[in-house]
Order: sequence, then C-alpha cells, then structure tokens
Amino acid sequence: MRRGDAFPAFEMRDENGEAVHGSDLLGLRYILFFYPAGGGGESAEEALGFGAAFPRLALRNIYAFGVSADPPEEHARFRTALGVRGKFLTDEGGALAAEVDASRTTFLIGRDGRVEERWDDFAVRGHAKRVAEAALLRFRDDAPPDYRGRYRQYMTVPRRQAPSGAAGWDPGFTVMTCGKPSRTTGPKSVSALSPQRPTSTEEHPRARPLRSFSGIAWASILPFSVSAMAISAGFVLSAIWAIASA
Repeated sequence: MRRGDAFPAFEMRDENGEAVHGSDLLGLRYILFFYPAGGGGESAEEALGFGAAFPRLALRNIYAFGVSADPPEEHARFRTALGVRGKFLTDEGGALAAEVDASRTTFLIGRDGRVEERWDDFAVRGHAKRVAEAALLRFRDDAPPDYRGRYRQYMTVPRRQAPSGAAGWDPGFTVMTCGKPSRTTGPKSVSALSPQRPTSTEEHPRARPLRSFSGIAWASILPFSVSAMAISAGFVLSAIWAIASA
C-alpha cells in the first residue's frame, strides 16, 4: 500500500464495541496508526503523542485512530490508563494490517479515501507531531468543499421558496435572506456560497448605506436647525423693536 493507492474498505470495532466503517469516513481526512498488540512502551508513547495533537486535528475535522489486534476491552483499558482522547480500533486477526502490509505503520488517508502519506520504521519520539503537521499542511492546501455533491440534500433550498422569475437562482445553495423577495428582481438576498453576486442596488440592500445614513443625519440635525432659526429670528425682531421705540 503506497502513496496514491485507494485504502481498502474496512469495518472495525472501537473501544466501546461500536462498528466503524471506512466508507463513513469518506470526505474526511484521518490517520490510522498501527501498533503491535499488547501496547508496549513505544505504543503508549505514540498514543500519548496523538492524544496531545487531538485538539489541533479535531478543529480541522482530522481524526486519529489507533489500530491493533487487541480486543475492544483491552483498548478501553489502554485508553483509560493513558488518559488520552481519540479512538482505538480492533483489527481482528490482523487482517487489515496484513492487507496493507503494516506492522508499526502510520497512514494519512485523504478525503478521497487514498493514501496521502505512509510512515514506516520511524522514531516514535516526535512521530505524532510530524504526522499532525503533515495533515495540517494538507488541510491548508485543500480546495473549498463542494456543497453541491455529498451534502446537497442539506444545503438545497426547497423549490417553494424560489420566487418565479428570480434572476440567478441556484437551487443547489443555501440563501441567507436579507430582505423580502421581489417578483421582478428575485430575492433581496446574498448567498455566501453562490458565485453569482448581485450587482444592482435593488438586489443588494446593503449596497445603499449612505442613503440610510443621510436619513438618520437629517433626522438628527433638523430639530437643532429649527431651534437655531427661531432664536435668530427672535434676536432680529428684538433689535427692530428697540430701533422703532427709540
């Protein structure tokens, strides 16, 4: 199993006895670190390293799985004794390890289910940190996810919400409504995902900030202007009365 190869489908039980399917991980980047059954000193150090990297990886939806032939009960004890986060999977009989030719081996699996990196015969100290850095580097280079694919059912706007004659309406994207729909120009809305951006002020109410500001400014200044005019008129009338009386 080399870089670029499709990682084989698998089904393994975690430390809680629940099944984990490789097909459920498609679309995610994840790490599988294989270690010998029994969990010796180096295995514990490796698991502690990946446990320390767990927060940084989980923030990017990258997960690390420890894999060995130990039963789920042994994985649960191993995990509790170390006090680490993450999941540990049972490769019954070492079938998956034999299929991918792994002993103490770490795989970085990409979002497409293919092997992005493989590590063999490595120094355990600092290994988890190096793997985490490689995974995070790959994450930075990822293209934005295509929401029209696998997650379309969650992102699609129902047809009944689409006004007739709406310009540039794309039912494959969620639309954040900023105003009421218009029968002629479509919804007064901005889609954070759609490449088609509204250009006219009628389609984009946020493109008219000065008009709103002017209204607020005049409403604030007008009372003071009327008061000033009244005071000025009073002074003028007083002066005229004084001159006439003299």
